[in-house]
Amino acid sequence: MTINQESGFELQPPNTSGLLSLELAAKSCGVSRQAFHAWSVEPARVDGSRKLFDLASIIRNRLEAERAARTPADQESERLAARLALLRERIERERIATAEALARYCDRPEAETALAAVLDAAASILEGLPARLAHDFPEIEPARALVDREIVKAAAALRSATLDDSPKRPAPEPETLALHHDSAP
Repeated sequence: MTINQESGFELQPPNTSGLLSLELAAKSCGVSRQAFHAWSVEPARVDGSRKLFDLASIIRNRLEAERAARTPADQESERLAARLALLRERIERERIATAEALARYCDRPEAETALAAVLDAAASILEGLPARLAHDFPEIEPARALVDREIVKAAAALRSATLDDSPKRPAPEPETLALHHDSAP
């Protein structure tokens, strides 16, 4: 606290909230006054010969110095690291898409069980058809024997059908579901 000699009033120090003196700024950065001065940090305010610094300008100065100190090799390695991260994300998306595509296919035993259940249900419907036709359409009695024979053959064919009887369609090769190598991002 200082007192003005002429008026005898107490002089209030200037409002320096949030500002650091050169000594305090250097100390808080862990460097000497000379080193801090060599950084050429732009002061936020100058009171006579007293320089006051704000934290934002100190941080900005250090970031700019760090950025300027980087070599082109550092920048290239950062660029490569970013491209590698993007490529890894893309590979993961492709892996998930491949897994989803493969999930649409089931194993042969599961497919045979499902097919047998469907074919059995269809055969049961066909086997009940002659009685239904006789009840609903008594006038087709002359052709009924032929219709019954065809229905019995169809039901028997359904009950004995397997996956081997289905039309052959090649299963997708794992390579076709693998990554598509487009140009790198």
